Amino acid sequence: LLPLLGCRMLRLTMQFGFCDDSIVGLATVGYSCFTFKENTELGSHIANVCEALIKESPNEHLLRSRVCNILVLFHIFTQPIATVMAQLPIMYESSKLAGDMLSATKARSSCCIVVFYSGAENLQNLSKHFAMCIKEASKYKQTNWLYMSMAYFNTCLYLSGETGSDSDTKSFDELIVIGKSTKSNLLLWQCHICKLVQCFLMRDYLAVMSLCEANPCPQPKRILHAVRSFYEGIACLTLARDTKRKDWRNTGEKAVSDMSKWARMSPWNFESKYKLLQAGLHYLDGDIELAEGAYKESIISAQKHKLLNDEAIAFELYGIYLVEREMITKGVTQLSMAVRKYKEWGAIKKVEELQLFVETVKQNI
Repeated sequence: LLPLLGCRMLRLTMQFGFCDDSIVGLATVGYSCFTFKENTELGSHIANVCEALIKESPNEHLLRSRVCNILVLFHIFTQPIATVMAQLPIMYESSKLAGDMLSATKARSSCCIVVFYSGAENLQNLSKHFAMCIKEASKYKQTNWLYMSMAYFNTCLYLSGETGSDSDTKSFDELIVIGKSTKSNLLLWQCHICKLVQCFLMRDYLAVMSLCEANPCPQPKRILHAVRSFYEGIACLTLARDTKRKDWRNTGEKAVSDMSKWARMSPWNFESKYKLLQAGLHYLDGDIELAEGAYKESIISAQKHKLLNDEAIAFELYGIYLVEREMITKGVTQLSMAVRKYKEWGAIKKVEELQLFVETVKQNI
């Protein structure tokens, strides 16, 4: 239906002339090109045209609020994450000036979610930002973004090791019940991803696979699919080394293939993840030299593009790889770097878990 509506709006523009709705129609067509035809280049060009037209419009703030979700999607897949984070506050202010509190709430929560996945801010500080999102969404009765902000707020508290909160937040179990009762697939999907992050960082890969098997991916073109693909792929490739299960290997190979496409579109945001998945596949195949090279490339890419949590994960997995290859001293050095990066991110619960693992490894030196 969406592509048809977009095309209809453009046909009306050609018939009756240009107006503000023409920009919305153009953005919708660009989104459809990306989502349904996987033509990222064309979709990105259309999004850039929309940006230029919005800037020239006297109704800039209203238009920006109407198409902010579409523009954010393109930016994440085609621009550095730092650029995206700089644009989201602008969309938030535009939406407020236009009186569109739904889009404003959406932009504010989206900004915090992008920051969470990039590791751009300490988790303790980020939990406070999510608490503000919760208050704003509650004030303006934006229940979808209220509950989604709660899911990420809970995740920040869990990873940072904090126990109390001033916000009247609901647990994951309560959020899932709400998602099912309101048939909110987006809320259920966000809860799934948040739980996935927790299990992955605690290296509970069997729990990761249980979550993925219980929650099939509904929309492979959404940005959260890239997040899930990364965590699921690493878990599958790791478990496949121990179990030799063909289905887990196949899922891991698909994650490598999918991430390679995203890395070509946006090396700033996905290259380090692709290299890490590639390292896991090389390790599974017994290509030790290629695996080690890919681990190092993942670390370098994460550092270059300032993705702190990706850097921490890459150091950790490279360290575990070295330990398993009986290069204990070198492995402990990489694991210690991972501890340092997780601490910088504010993931204190993960720091404690990894420190225990490092101490166990040191006993074997």
